[in-house]
Amino acid sequence: MLFLVKNIFARWIACLLFFPGPVFAQGLEKVSEGAKKEGKVKVGITVRWVEGGKPGAKKMVELFQSRYPFVKVDYERVGGSRERERVLSELAAGKVSYDVTVLSETQVPVALKANLMEKIDWRSLGVLPQHVHEDGVGVNYRSQVYGIAYNRKLLPDSIGAKLTWDDCASSQYRGKVAMDSRPRHLEIFWQPQVWGRDRTLAHARRLLTTPPCSSKTAPRR
Repeated sequence: MLFLVKNIFARWIACLLFFPGPVFAQGLEKVSEGAKKEGKVKVGITVRWVEGGKPGAKKMVELFQSRYPFVKVDYERVGGSRERERVLSELAAGKVSYDVTVLSETQVPVALKANLMEKIDWRSLGVLPQHVHEDGVGVNYRSQVYGIAYNRKLLPDSIGAKLTWDDCASSQYRGKVAMDSRPRHLEIFWQPQVWGRDRTLAHARRLLTTPPCSSKTAPRR
């Protein structure tokens, strides 16, 4: 998720970098005036400048600069969980290096407790409600799709097509399940509007008692 760091005025204009679509006139006017005074914004996001030979963050920044040439964008990549932990620690220590950066869902409670993030009326800026964090402190700026693959030689479609995440943690599939070493889908389950903390932790504990198979025997669809 994308979050705005407290105590820097550029936080007001940074959201436009990723949501350059229609906005309400009053919100846009307020943001633009602040942006003209500040003149720059430093952004640390997960998206690479170029990904697979195609522009990623580069395209975002260029689009923003074409629409708002009076704001200079300073882009840096904040990649995996280690970098995000570093950023969170630096923010907590008062070493604010970004106006806008990313945090994992599980880091949000820590950042809230440390009073590190600015609450924004995202909807007044035209951001769709489903993209806004329930506490109003951040927005989803990209989507990832997760799913379950099964081996058709071992399971018929009548069963495989109905597999659920709970099934993956059941004793029935003990030693027959493989997953990414960083199960990011659990971050989605962790959110209150999905499974919530307690159910997600219970699911993770069940996974611990259902050891995955090795990568050599990982089932493929």
